[in-house]
Amino acid sequence: MKVFFNLDLLNVLEQLVWDKLDNLLETQTEVCSCEKCRADIVALALNRLKPHYVATEKGEAISKALLLDTEQQARITIALLEAIKIVEANPRHEKE
Repeated sequence: MKVFFNLDLLNVLEQLVWDKLDNLLETQTEVCSCEKCRADIVALALNRLKPHYVATEKGEAISKALLLDTEQQARITIALLEAIKIVEANPRHEKE
């Protein structure tokens, strides 16, 4: 069995999720925005969403365009809001 590793793969959805989280956290100032909580929120959200891996710049552009669809943006927002609730209830650090 051959194992192939392509270091040029990119999950286009990941950067979009990080960007949307930053926008959400600007409006939800009561949510902890430390690095641990942010990473946990993104990880939970990404695990609920279908990944969009690409290997070329053209693929990246096409995937980003598809992910800007209103329905896709709503799915990302919902996944992030659900992840925020979970992380808020179970942070990996002491609550302030």
